[in-house]
Amino acid sequence: MQERPQKYSASFLNIQMLVAIKLQTSASFRAVAKISMILRRYLDIPLQAPTHKTVLIWIQKIGYYLLTKKKERADDWILILDHSIQLGQEKLFVVFGIRERHIDFRRPLRYQDLAPVRDISKPHWNGQVIRDCVCDIRKELGQITYAVGDYGSDIRAG
Repeated sequence: MQERPQKYSASFLNIQMLVAIKLQTSASFRAVAKISMILRRYLDIPLQAPTHKTVLIWIQKIGYYLLTKKKERADDWILILDHSIQLGQEKLFVVFGIRERHIDFRRPLRYQDLAPVRDISKPHWNGQVIRDCVCDIRKELGQITYAVGDYGSDIRAG
């Protein structure tokens, strides 16, 4: 029996389009909301335009999904380690990963090539804490071919 093609609602397609605009351009959240209003007006789409906060929530949900979804176990993971930002007394440590076999060596890496692996905030970081974090990641992902980061003493020690 042949399946019928799935039909998507106009509002679902609108959300999908606006998320793509945000993720594939450098448009701000406010700009994406304004683009939605313009498209609605000129294309006569009978949808309510979202606010910039709504677009932000959609992107946050996608980010959370990408961060928490199960990653493939393999023997060729490459990690990028970085202390990202200070949040009050806490420093955010982020880890992105990519499988070596997924790298296109004919061009530089793009943010879209990377998978978010961890984000952890702690008031104090040192080599042992980072080493423990990388060991936990290795248990989940498998073999880590190499890891790169800035030359911060705590990351180097880890």
